[in-house]
Amino acid sequence: MMFPKPNHKKQRSQHKSNPRLDGSDTCEICDIRIATETHELRGGKGYRLICQELGFVLKLCRHCHDDWHLYYTKDKKNYIRADKQRQVMTECGMTEEGFRERIGKSWL
Repeated sequence: MMFPKPNHKKQRSQHKSNPRLDGSDTCEICDIRIATETHELRGGKGYRLICQELGFVLKLCRHCHDDWHLYYTKDKKNYIRADKQRQVMTECGMTEEGFRERIGKSWL
């Protein structure tokens, strides 16, 4: 054989999952006290850190996080985003225009 095969296999890259928080938090959708994951409500390039900084995230259990991506309709997602936007705006003392400048979109 001119080019013998190597004896080792290539390693597959591991997907880094969302770090689970301890069981001291409650899921914001089903209100069960369980280990939660953070879900940023604004997707896209560069918005993850901004969402985390402003608190525009949901703490979801694994089941609700999967349901968010698979079964929630666009209207239901937008309703939850609008509710969280109102909450973030009151906590940070922002206007809707200020929120739109930071996040890039408004759901109100």
